[in-house]
Amino acid sequence: MLLATVVIIGQTVSVEDTVLVYNRVAKAGSTFLTELLSGLSKRNHFHMRYSTSGVRPSGEELQSELRSVSNGTVWIRHAGFWDAAPAHFTWVNLVRDPLDRFRSLYEMYATIGLSRPSRRQSIKVMQRNYAALAKDAACGCWNTSFAACISASVERNCSLCIPSQMAYFC
Repeated sequence: MLLATVVIIGQTVSVEDTVLVYNRVAKAGSTFLTELLSGLSKRNHFHMRYSTSGVRPSGEELQSELRSVSNGTVWIRHAGFWDAAPAHFTWVNLVRDPLDRFRSLYEMYATIGLSRPSRRQSIKVMQRNYAALAKDAACGCWNTSFAACISASVERNCSLCIPSQMAYFC
């Protein structure tokens, strides 16, 4: 019985014959795709397994966890890539236009909506990580819009670091 198939660059792979590794990339549609896969798993009878390791685990942690996953499973995590993975692993990544992703990351971190209960715990961590934004009088952008931050950064000759999505592939 065919549970589900995935078409990957011209080849069709049966989910029951593979471990589908969904390597989430932050702010690139991963929540949408995870919800889509969850709905499809119920309809097409394949398993979903969320990683127990942290974001971008070490190569050893990634390999150890993936070795315990059986075929017919979609494994999901913000991870890296295992270039020596056995052939029955199929990798899926979703990427986003870098500037659009940068804007989305900025809005998530620098102008967090306190009304979202699911984010209250994350806010404490993010505020610590981005405290430098609030303290930096010349280039700080804490609690400003993305457009205002970019304009101020250009006017003040501040450098911008656009985070790369490549870290999710290495």
